[in-house]
Amino acid sequence: MAQPPHFIIDGALYFVITRLKEKGASLNTNERAIVQQTLHELVIEGRFELYAYVIMPDHLHLLIKPIDGQISQVIKLVKEPGR
Repeated sequence: MAQPPHFIIDGALYFVITRLKEKGASLNTNERAIVQQTLHELVIEGRFELYAYVIMPDHLHLLIKPIDGQISQVIKLVKEPGR
């Protein structure tokens, strides 16, 4: 399936859903803690403003405002802890 077009609007809040595990697999307790820690570190580094998040069994919901860069760069940082 083709990706829908992405719109970049400076200062906008974005609601993002991104998969963290393959379909049918679930994050374990340690992996959930790593995701949470990564989010908090990125906020402290000033990568984005975090308004809300929910870590689900295999994906993540975020309400964020990127500070520098595009939303795709922010999601890449979230998905690659220890960058």
